[in-house]
Amino acid sequence: MKKLALLFIGLLTIGTTTYAANTNSEEMARRYANYDGSKYVFVEAGIEFSVFPDGEFDFYIPRYADGVSVGVNAGPVSISFNTGFNYDPYIQYDDYGAVIQIEDTPLYYDHYGRLTQAGNVDIRYNRNRIVRVGGLFVNYNRFGAFDYCTGFINIYNRGYVWRPYHNFFYRPIFDRCLVWTTPYRLHYNPIRYNYAFHRNNYWRGYNDGYRNARRDTWRRPNNGRVAHNNGRRDNVDRNNARFVTPRNKGRSIAKNTRGLRNDRSLARGTT
Repeated sequence: MKKLALLFIGLLTIGTTTYAANTNSEEMARRYANYDGSKYVFVEAGIEFSVFPDGEFDFYIPRYADGVSVGVNAGPVSISFNTGFNYDPYIQYDDYGAVIQIEDTPLYYDHYGRLTQAGNVDIRYNRNRIVRVGGLFVNYNRFGAFDYCTGFINIYNRGYVWRPYHNFFYRPIFDRCLVWTTPYRLHYNPIRYNYAFHRNNYWRGYNDGYRNARRDTWRRPNNGRVAHNNGRRDNVDRNNARFVTPRNKGRSIAKNTRGLRNDRSLARGTT
């Protein structure tokens, strides 16, 4: 009887230890989620974003860049926006040269030019560093260095899985950096068109006045100058789109009169 009791206690101890180990492993996975604090990668509407701690970002659209061969030992490859792949037919720019929409996915910025929203993924900052991406909370130690993450971005992005092409996510070069210490976008409200309008006007827009077609010159926001397109805004066919400026949202949105969907404002204080 005594031996049976000892055997039972031994099995109970082993089971408790195993449960504790599994619980600790799950907690560690939940806390760290494979992020190292250098960037936060997630997929939204088929677009893969890489957001850096200061609010700069890069992106890659697999369905348009799939023809590029990328491997672990590959040399310099241009597949992302910042490495030079031409996504212009699918994206819209504002007057500062910021990407404000990719196909039907809107992008919003705070007053300093930091990305605050990509589609339905909100991004928040505190003391000039990222603290939340969707439902992923970023924690720092008392020295201000990255410590760990808790939660996950959303149900489609539960953790970071490294891919070889992630080596080709880069910050923008200095002359094209849009994150500044001055709130240069405080009173700026860009105009967004739905993707159907952009697609139909892109090729003729360069010479016929489509405002969001492409960037031709780069100007630093703190110099008080902005990037301008060659076309003039007053030449756009106003029968195809009308402009709505909802004051309570602080954004300008272009609405197609044929019932195509609009961009929705999901966070205040951003443009």
